[in-house]
Amino acid sequence: RDLNEAIQVAAKIPPAREGSIEVRPVRELNL
Repeated sequence: RDLNEAIQVAAKIPPAREGSIEVRPVRELNL
């Protein structure tokens, strides 16, 4: 998954229209 997909998903969150959403990278750890 990439940043563009994250932005598209965040845009569908209703509060994002009036506020802000923080998109941060997450690194998966394989333990």
